[in-house]
Parts: sequence; structure tokens; C-alpha cells
Amino acid sequence: MSVKIGTISGPFVGSAQRQSTAVRAARWLSRFQQDSQQLDAVASEAAESLHPGPVTVVCLSDTHNTNPTSVPDGDILLHAGDLSQYGNFAELQAQLAWLQSQPHPHKVVIAGNHDLILDTAFVAAHPDRELDLAGRRRSDLDRGDVLYLEYEAVDLEIKGKDRSVRISGSPWTPRFGSFAFQYGDGEATWTNAVPDGTDILLTHGPPKGYLDDGGKGCPSLLAELWRSRPKLVAVRSRGQDRPNEAMEGDDPTDEEGHESVDEESKNEDLWFPSWPPPNPRQILADREAYRRRLGYRRYLAPERVFEDSPLFVLYRLYEWIMAHHYINIRNELETFWWTRWLVSSIPDPGEQGDPERYAVLACIPGLIVESFNQRIDHGLRRKEPSAILSLEEQLYWASTPQKYEKEPAWTEEVPPLPDMLHIPHSQPHTEQLASLDDPDADPHFKKKNILAIRPHIHFI
Repeated sequence: MSVKIGTISGPFVGSAQRQSTAVRAARWLSRFQQDSQQLDAVASEAAESLHPGPVTVVCLSDTHNTNPTSVPDGDILLHAGDLSQYGNFAELQAQLAWLQSQPHPHKVVIAGNHDLILDTAFVAAHPDRELDLAGRRRSDLDRGDVLYLEYEAVDLEIKGKDRSVRISGSPWTPRFGSFAFQYGDGEATWTNAVPDGTDILLTHGPPKGYLDDGGKGCPSLLAELWRSRPKLVAVRSRGQDRPNEAMEGDDPTDEEGHESVDEESKNEDLWFPSWPPPNPRQILADREAYRRRLGYRRYLAPERVFEDSPLFVLYRLYEWIMAHHYINIRNELETFWWTRWLVSSIPDPGEQGDPERYAVLACIPGLIVESFNQRIDHGLRRKEPSAILSLEEQLYWASTPQKYEKEPAWTEEVPPLPDMLHIPHSQPHTEQLASLDDPDADPHFKKKNILAIRPHIHFI
């Protein structure tokens, strides 16, 4: 089924002729399996129990009239645009015929800035290019079983895996010369453009700060990725000397099998959060690696993005609690306090097939309430200005009525886990908790049969 969406953009530019086929056709596993694959193998058994199997996604772009050999097998073959060099009918039809010959059950493409004939506005504005010829127009192209997306989303049923994958696609690219599907600087083309529930975003260009040839990517796309949280973004890196890449990480070997991606690049896979976050045991399997990823994510985030929604703050608190990082637990609590959302307004995230994660999430609103109500007892008020106050102003706010926070009702409805989940702390020289009867075991977690110490929630 096809779902029309608003204007979306965010292309990717490159020189496919200079790239190895292995890199251009690098296999990408979707974010459905990424958490279990990227974290320690200790968590793999728990992760596999949460879904019926991985979906294998193969990504291509910028083939520019070439036919790569040895394209990996997979459930889905994606092409992120620039099938052609000059964008005429013959070039596009030849590329579509080659794609139709591939064995992948699902083949999805978007246009790139070189695919001129697909941009009806460009064709109309440039009659000198002789792209509007009878029998050789966009409408005359034979796409066969190749799905072409242009500001659209499609839901694909993956046979044998009982899974559905929603792919959204757009050919838009920031203006660079005189090409197809371009928009000008400062245009908020991506605002609310990616539909809810998108698993994979297929676009021709990168967001700002990622694979964008030194900051030439689109800031509007970056902000939209943080809002929409697709599980995978398939793009083409900007810069004529960069290999075509996807935002899940690259094939780290060259044609001879040597390492070709530096360690820093390998770690930059969680560039924006994909919700819901991973299972607790997956994070616990390698906390340090997960902390590094969260650090990259915060560093590369667009301005004010963390003031997004109560649910997303809940998810981030979950991640930092599981990673046992005091400073960022405090930062997220501060964000929640000053955005002035009611704790009771946190929506029910639902179990979503992971009762352990759901149980941990259900404990966190109680921690927020305890933290905030202690502040209120000390005279702080959530409505006071977020500025340095004089003594008189502080006394004034302290004299205003106390309005205590309360948990959302859904937290009480989440049942305790049948088997105890232990969330160990990472404090050096401190013994781990032995049982739920330990006096240092947090009562909020105990209610859900989770053994954990109290996070750092009390500070002014």
C-alpha cells in the first residue's frame, strides 16, 4: 500500500564510478536487528526472542548507468538515486531493467539530482534539454516490479518473517548547480515530512553533520530525523571522493579485505535515537559501548532537540539509567523540570513485545515524581523563571502553593516481571546488591521485581 506524504527532501551526491562494488552494494541490516548485532554477543539470545528474525537490506546509490556485480542477497534492495548520468529516458530505462533483473523480493528506488526526466517541474522549465519527447517521457518508463517513491511511503510485507517494513522515500536535495529535485538554502522542506511509523528513510542526501563533505548536509533533514526516528536511513554521502554510505555503519573492508573504516567512524552508528530503545540486557551487555554511542548522539544533535516530548525524555532516562550515567540522568531530569510537562502526562509506551523494557520504563515516572516533589518541598516551583533569582524572588516563589507531581496511571498497571531483572551499578569499590531485601535496593524498581540501586535523582 502507498501512503502519500508531504514534501520531503534530503539527497545524497557522489561518484559511483570511483567506488568499489563491495562498498556501493554494502549490506545493511536494518535497525530491527542492529541492537543485538552491535552490542555484545551475550545479549543475542535475549534479542532474538523479541522478533521473528532480521530483515536484510541492501543499499545502492549513484550507479550512474553502471551495473554493479555481486550485489548481496537480501529481503529488500534500495537505490538512493542517481541511477543515470544525464537523466534521459534511455538511461533510466536501462537502469530500471537492470534492477528488475535482481532477485530481491522487494526493490525500492528514489530519484537523484541526475535523474532529470523524473522531475516534471525540471523538464517543463528546461525545454532545451529535450527531455519531453513523445514515447520517451517519465510516464513511458517500464518499472516492472521496481517501486519508485517520490514523497511517498510504502509498507512491505516480508515473506517468511511475518514482518512489515515501512519505507519512506524522497528525491529532494539541497541546491547544487542546475539539477533535478532541488531546494534552496533555508527552506524547511523536511519539517514533519517523514510519516509516523517509518522504519527506513530512503533519501538522496545526508543530514547536516553526517557524511556531508564537511557540513554541507541539510539541517532541516537532521531535525526531522530526530523527530521521526526511523530505524535506518539510506543515503548517499556528499563529496565526490567519499564512498556511498548508509547511516547504520559501513562495510569496514575494502576489495582486498583490509580495514578501511577508522574506529571513530565504526562507533558513530547511533546518530539519532530509534525508539523504543533496546532491551535492558542488550545495554547491560556492553554499557561502555552504549555510553559512547549516547555521547556521539548528544554531540551531534540539533539545537533544542531534547525538548521534544515527555515520552522521549522517558526513553532517554531509561537509556542513561541502564548505562548508569549520573550526569546525564540529571540533565534529562532538568530538561523535564524546565519544560514544565506534568509527570502524569507521560503517555503509556506499551509493552511492544518487550516486558522487561516496559517494566523498567514503568519505574521511571515514580523516580521523577520523587525527585520533583523533594524540590517542591524545598521551595522550588516548576513555574518559576529559569534564571538566577534574587533572594526576594526566591522567597516569593517559595511562598506560592505547592503543586505536587504524581505518576501516570499506566505505571501501576504494568505487572512485575516473573523473573527478577538485575541492573548492576557501575560504581567502583562498591559491592553489588545481593537481593531485593538489600536496604539499598530502590523501592520503585522492587515493585516490578527489578533489583537496582536508586539512580542519582536528588539534587538542586
